[in-house]
Amino acid sequence: MIALALWLWLWLWARISMDYTDEHYRPRCPRCEQAMVVVIGDYGRYAAIRDWHEGDIQRRPLRPADPAVLTGIKGWMAGTASVHGERVLAVGLTYLFGEGDCPHCGATFEVAAQREHSRPAEPDPWAVQVT
Repeated sequence: MIALALWLWLWLWARISMDYTDEHYRPRCPRCEQAMVVVIGDYGRYAAIRDWHEGDIQRRPLRPADPAVLTGIKGWMAGTASVHGERVLAVGLTYLFGEGDCPHCGATFEVAAQREHSRPAEPDPWAVQVT
């Protein structure tokens, strides 16, 4: 699946970790620009404010997309994961393609759309260095 996504030049979708045991992104709210963390994995499925001392605070649960209505690359990814018995990945993708609420202002956002604009939570070996 990763190879095909790369071949199709879908860099963002090819770069997700593909296991959803501990996936997290650091986007900003599209309305208030508050920095937040989006977590999809064993620790939960939520958007929160990450506090240096208190951890993830003001958690708001994510709402998964209905896999039956996903189309295009989203439908293909979720369907492929499901057909091949990758349950954790299939469930994780429904949250990636679902919605969340900003913990600060309450604005609703599409998780995948904010993922496209987020800073990587870990160093990104795929990032292009421009000098």
